[in-house]
Amino acid sequence: MPAPLFAEADEGALKAYLIARLESASEADPDVLGDYILALLRHDQPREQVMATCISQLADFMNSGLPVPRP
Repeated sequence: MPAPLFAEADEGALKAYLIARLESASEADPDVLGDYILALLRHDQPREQVMATCISQLADFMNSGLPVPRP
């Protein structure tokens, strides 16, 4: 099983960071989308698979014109 991508104790700080970034990156509710991203990051998969899943699952939520990282 891969190691978690973030420590449970850091979840609040990570969510705050995500919300701040999502306010200008998406028209979706940043708080709800932040929770969704945290759920995606909790998957028990290798880091590359988690990144690919995030990209495919979040593409519809992001404003066009923003750079999309590639795994």
